[in-house]
Parts: sequence; C-alpha cells; structure tokens
Amino acid sequence: MKTVTLVTVVTGGDPAATELFGFSDALVGSSWWSQLASEYGFAATSQSYHVTGPALASSPSFTQIQDYLQQSGTSAGHPPNGQTLYVLYLPPGMQLTLGDADGDGNDSDENGYHDACCSGLSYPGDAFAVASGVIQDGALESISSESLTQQRTRTASHEIAEALTDPATDPETGYVISVPAGEHTWASVFALAGGGELADLCRIGNRVVLPGGESYLAQRIWSNTAAAAGGDPCIPASSDPYYSTSIPQAWYPAAPGATVSIPVQGWSTAPMGDWTIERNVQAYGCAGTPCAAPVDGEWSNLSLVSSLAMESPGGVACTPAAGMRSGATATLQVDVSATAVSGDYIVLGVLSARQFAGCDTPVTSDLYHLWPVGVYVP
Repeated sequence: MKTVTLVTVVTGGDPAATELFGFSDALVGSSWWSQLASEYGFAATSQSYHVTGPALASSPSFTQIQDYLQQSGTSAGHPPNGQTLYVLYLPPGMQLTLGDADGDGNDSDENGYHDACCSGLSYPGDAFAVASGVIQDGALESISSESLTQQRTRTASHEIAEALTDPATDPETGYVISVPAGEHTWASVFALAGGGELADLCRIGNRVVLPGGESYLAQRIWSNTAAAAGGDPCIPASSDPYYSTSIPQAWYPAAPGATVSIPVQGWSTAPMGDWTIERNVQAYGCAGTPCAAPVDGEWSNLSLVSSLAMESPGGVACTPAAGMRSGATATLQVDVSATAVSGDYIVLGVLSARQFAGCDTPVTSDLYHLWPVGVYVP
C-alpha cells in the first residue's frame, strides 16, 4: 500500500467519536506516520476521512466487519479502491470476538485485529484495522493509568501500523518475522512473545503522545534501522533513556529434570536510576506445538533472582519485583520437570519497568520493555 487513504469509522452514538476522529487526523500528520512511511515504503502524506456508521447491537464476525466497513465507507463516498485503510472502533463495552472466523487456524479474540479488505473485491491494496471497545481485564493491554479512549487509540495505532506493513494475515507477506524452511514453528522467541509483526515487537509498553493532547495516545513501532543502530529499537524515539535487559542466547536446551540458570544483564542508553525486573510466561509448547495452557507441573520454580533490592521513590515498593540497573546482572532459573518430553518449550519474558512517585507511570513514558528467552527439551 503506497498511497494511503485512512477512513476512520465509528458506530452511531459513540461518545468518543470526536476524539477518535481527531486521533486519526493527528496520526497521519505526525512523526509517527512520517517515520514509518519513510522506512517501510508508504506515502508520508495521507488523507484522513471520518465516517459514522450504523449502531452495532453485537460484536460482528470477520466477514461482517468487512461488509460493515465496505458499506459504511461506500455510503460516505470512500469505497475500497486499492489504497484504503479502514479503521473501525467498536463501541464502548463491546469486545472483539472474531474467534477463527477468518479460517487461518488462529484465535483472534483480542483487543485489536487487522487483515486485508474487502470480501469479494479485486483491489489488492485495501486493508482494515479494528479496535475493541473494551480492553480485557488482567491482560498486559489493560493499563490502569490509561483512559478507555487512550487504550482504544493505542490499540488502533498498533493495528494500523501492521495493516500498513503486513496487511494480510494468511499468508503474511509483509514485514513479519518468518520461520526459515525446515525450522520448528517456535523458532523465534520474539514472535512467540506476542507476535512477529512490527507493532508486536514493541508491544504495548512503548507509548507516545501525539500533538493534540494526551487523549491522542499511540504505540511506538519497531524500526529495523533504529534496532540496527543499537539502543531504543522503537519509533518515534522517546525523550526518556531506553532501558532493558539482554540475554546471550534466544534458546537454552535442557534435559528433563535439569535446572537451567540464565544470565540477565541490564543496560540503558543514558545514565538513569534503578528499575524493576519481573518474569512472566509468554508461551508454552508441548512436543513442539503451541499449547493453549501450561501442563501442570511441567515447568517449575520459575524465578527471577537479582542481587539488587529495588524500592520506589519514597521508600515504598510499588511491586514485589527485583531491581536492575545498567551493568548489573540477575539470574533467571528454570527447573524442568522430569516428565518433560522432546519438543516441550517455554518462553519467558523479562519485563523492565521504571517506578515513578505515586507508583503510576505517566502516559508520556514507556510502561515497560520486554526481553524474551526460551527453554526447550531437545
């Protein structure tokens, strides 16, 4: 998609319609858009149009979303033409429940989604992105310091970036981590830790406020150029130092019953104070195939051990997490069950997060930075 027409569609009665339309206008005129366009080959100057579609009584299916966008866009004078990117905001309180309606074998019940558009048409360049009207409680995507409108625009920016750079999900032919022929489907820890597209690689924690106010919150996006230079891999660049951890290997082999000790080192692009590190589980696999849920007792004693003691400003710990600073080290220890079999794997993420006074990260700062690592049974 070289020349882009961004058509933002809200459903009738959405109380945030003015802000959502304004976000799209701000997005196409921002450094977020121009920097992505320069690196990934679409037009830096794009048009933004607003459409209010009919009210929705229930969450639409994959095909219904495409039909809704095609009909709403065409009625407003913006039909699919090979260079149209539709963005649909589901109304507040409505969860996106696609399931596997697109037939690609993947569960798409998520906070956002994107794909090629539209059904039955011959225009190869059209795409759509959709943002849920409710962010799932308990998910990393659910950030208490953000308003629902901010979560919706941030989710939309994630899907817009991927629709521009990898519009079709089956097959994926754009910018995405691919698995070389003959490799296991779980070859990339980064792809397993949330997906292998450009927005996935910077995940939810990397944020930027667009000109126009804090209602216009977008996610920062992976840049191959920035990553190759070292330091902050996401664009637009943040005014804060970038901080994270690194691990020497992507995957560590382990025999059933063994213990794996993985070295973790902190680093930052500029001097800064201590931050916290936490471990969470990103993905499991059973005999080489992704599992929907972990096998009870399969992996035990998942702990992130650090020599640092971290406290928040004021001396009150915001989270029961280990501490980290640039140049410091920690150890991630994984005990493998004696019942594990060849092809079993686990992908863990080391989350780095600054702590702020009041224990609430401002939306002008990244929430966290992720480094994934995997352990597998050969």
